[in-house]
Amino acid sequence: MATSKITNYDSADPAVTVNYNKPSDAAKIIDTQDINYLNYDRYGNAWNQNILTTSEEIDGTKTYIYKTIANTYDNKIAQMKGNSKTSETIKYSGTAVIETNLIEKTVTTTDKYDLKGNAEDQTTETSVYNSSHEPILQKVVTVHNENIDARGDAHMQYITTSETDKDGLNPEVTSYQVIENRAFDLSHNVKNQKIVTYTDAAKTELKDVQEIRSACFTSSGTAIEQSIATYSALTMTASDFIEAKYIFNETVGSQGNVGKSTITTYSAATLESGNGNIVLSDVSAVTKQTIITTRFDLRGNSTSPKRPTSKEPIK
Repeated sequence: MATSKITNYDSADPAVTVNYNKPSDAAKIIDTQDINYLNYDRYGNAWNQNILTTSEEIDGTKTYIYKTIANTYDNKIAQMKGNSKTSETIKYSGTAVIETNLIEKTVTTTDKYDLKGNAEDQTTETSVYNSSHEPILQKVVTVHNENIDARGDAHMQYITTSETDKDGLNPEVTSYQVIENRAFDLSHNVKNQKIVTYTDAAKTELKDVQEIRSACFTSSGTAIEQSIATYSALTMTASDFIEAKYIFNETVGSQGNVGKSTITTYSAATLESGNGNIVLSDVSAVTKQTIITTRFDLRGNSTSPKRPTSKEPIK
């Protein structure tokens, strides 16, 4: 839920967004986001904005994350559609811009547009900060989009992920994915997709193939429900089957952190040819595991006290 007022160029400033445990549960607030839009262009795009995310109290303690976002535009058609040339997000702990509280910097650059102003090629660089408050490159992700429809959704994506060493040097490809996005919701979240993952961009070694169906997305874009069938070969026959999972994310924060998740694994799955549904039968259910994370660090990693999560075999 968000509230705001209208200012220059009919744009909202500021805005307050309240994130609940799930859309139907107005009694359980997970966190609140105070969004301050500093300036706009004539198309309603925010050049600069600050976002303060405040979590609800856990054991008497609240967590604060402050983000600054700066966007630039250099293509008029893309600008009219809200597609930036560069977008830089810097994350701090606490409630303000303080150098000693630097956490992470992410810079996304659009390297190529199509004739309709959609991003065809993008590069995202993620850096963390060392003890001297200097950014150290951690990861580089390049994305090539194809078959972009009238709504700006890419139906084919080629994603290369490279990781650096501890000094932020010598990036090495750790994953190459070919993603087929078949269906989207009105918020551009992918509901039906196939992800083929290789260990290198030359596609010499296949890691796995996943068919994924997602539903009920939160404001962070995290799916509340997912069915995933994993295979060892592109043919995706019964002999290639590895496992299937049904994931129910019951509690999701605005940063995409999942507080409570229940995962049921299956020894078999069926892909329906007509509607593409993944059919999971209770007969093939193997285990059910509930994972509860009460604390996260400021980069989204779990810092909950170590304790066993419930994992039960299904007879």
